[in-house]
Amino acid sequence: MQDNNDIFITLFNRLDMLLRDYYDMDNRSTSCVKRYEDHLKHSSFEEIRERGFILENIRNIRNTLIHDAKINAKDAFYVSDEVNDFLKKEIEILLTPVKAKDKMVPLKDVYFVTTENKVHEVIRYMSMHYISHAPILLKKQVIGVFSESTLYTFLLQHENISISQDSKIGDFLPYCGLMEHTSERFMFVNANLPIMDLRENFVKKKGEKRLVMLFLTENGKKDEPLLGILTAGDFLKK
Repeated sequence: MQDNNDIFITLFNRLDMLLRDYYDMDNRSTSCVKRYEDHLKHSSFEEIRERGFILENIRNIRNTLIHDAKINAKDAFYVSDEVNDFLKKEIEILLTPVKAKDKMVPLKDVYFVTTENKVHEVIRYMSMHYISHAPILLKKQVIGVFSESTLYTFLLQHENISISQDSKIGDFLPYCGLMEHTSERFMFVNANLPIMDLRENFVKKKGEKRLVMLFLTENGKKDEPLLGILTAGDFLKK
């Protein structure tokens, strides 16, 4: 029967093998576990960075158990169940990664508009339901995003024009293009991408527009039907 230290080595080797496939690394002289831990340690999110530092400690313990001939490592270390459970969870993440489509808000639950929707009705609905952005769809393809900033830009450029009861979203389309938002940006992504690869996109970098929404399609292309969306709030909730 394996003791905890033997189980630890088995789990570490399993993680190492999975990461070699993940990074497509053939060079055995390079530690793929170290590459993985460095990746985690540079995350913008504290809980992910913490995983990286834990893995660093685990890698050092493993190296001592395997390579340090100066001490009787079996007597010097006793690996706890918690350490082995941590490795099992990391292995599970790699074996069955949660995909973006597993956590997205599906299209049937997304509030979206068309060019024919009345602007005053859209504004009222968005205000009542605390919705800040509404994708504009044409045959299920995203052609723009209607938001408060859309209204501000329109009114600034048309000081003498008011929004009537008959104004339609289509009238605002030139200001709703995905590249027309002055301080916001949007991305199309493959719905099958691992969710852990997408979270960092919502961290605003200096000089970069704030990412508001990820549009999920089959291959991450804007000319494909929209399958669902992800926002920063969705990541916080999940």
